[in-house]
Amino acid sequence: MQGAQILNLGQEAPRKNTEPPRIEDELTQTRDLIEQTQTDVRRTRILLEQQQQEHEFHQRRTKRLTVVLAVLIALLGVTWLLVYPTVRDRDESIAQMLGLRNATSALGERMESVEGGLSTVTTGWPALVKNMDTLQDGMESGLAAAQNHATQIGQRIQQDVNRTMQSVQSRMTGVESNQREAAERVNQLQGQVAGLQRELTAIRAEAVSSTQTIKTLREAQQTSTTELSGLNKKLATSQASLNTLNNRMDRKRIEFNLPGKQARSIAPGIHFTVRRIDGGKQEVDGTLQVGPDSRNVTIRAQGVQKPVVFYMSNESRPVELVFTQVSKNEISGYVLMPAPSAE
Repeated sequence: MQGAQILNLGQEAPRKNTEPPRIEDELTQTRDLIEQTQTDVRRTRILLEQQQQEHEFHQRRTKRLTVVLAVLIALLGVTWLLVYPTVRDRDESIAQMLGLRNATSALGERMESVEGGLSTVTTGWPALVKNMDTLQDGMESGLAAAQNHATQIGQRIQQDVNRTMQSVQSRMTGVESNQREAAERVNQLQGQVAGLQRELTAIRAEAVSSTQTIKTLREAQQTSTTELSGLNKKLATSQASLNTLNNRMDRKRIEFNLPGKQARSIAPGIHFTVRRIDGGKQEVDGTLQVGPDSRNVTIRAQGVQKPVVFYMSNESRPVELVFTQVSKNEISGYVLMPAPSAE
């Protein structure tokens, strides 16, 4: 009843606890799904880093092979620069030998003319002619030997150049093969990276969907919590009303009249002493004695139809004192006592 003064001299009834909603299981499953998604994202990121490192390693290897090829080409150019003077000197030596041979031929012809002239002048110089023939034969043999030596040197140089060109050609072929393999590997890596990027995009989309699902679940939890709070309030109100109704149904009403400022028993074990009466304001001041041990409860400015709630010893159910009429010399009211429990 509203406006009641409750004097808790005994023990209050225990309150009931309500069970929380069971939505934590769905939230736990959603959190596990998010953690598994994050683990997959980290694993994908590690694979991408490994693929990137292999790609950089193949790029460095290709650069090294390119540098080696450039060095080989430079060595080939240096070799050609070193061999060219020798070839040029060989050609000049051959030209000089040919000129010497021509000069020798001309000298032989002159010697023959001189010999003819000398033979016409004198026939006493046969030894000189023999010596000149020997000299001519020696010069011809020296010229032939020089020509053979120059030819051998030219052949050796040509063979060295051919071997060098074959080695460079084989190395260039190997470099081209490595470049083709590296290009194919790079293409494969690019395809794998593109596939991983597509998988990462799908994982991100799933993560966004999971976040939206979590948001929806949280909103549903908040709504359920709000609804549960409202139900708890309604349940508490209904319980209080039910307790009040039960208390009223389990009580007996004892009416009383108090003439003037006197002390009288208004119910079994309850005495009331009037201290002041205000008929205009319909208020009463007094002292209430409860139980055999005479516990005193002071009442001040108590109006009509406003119950005073208190408890008796060894009784958990409340007792209500209500004044129904306050006049100048008389007070009327009733007391609601708990009915004896049926055994």
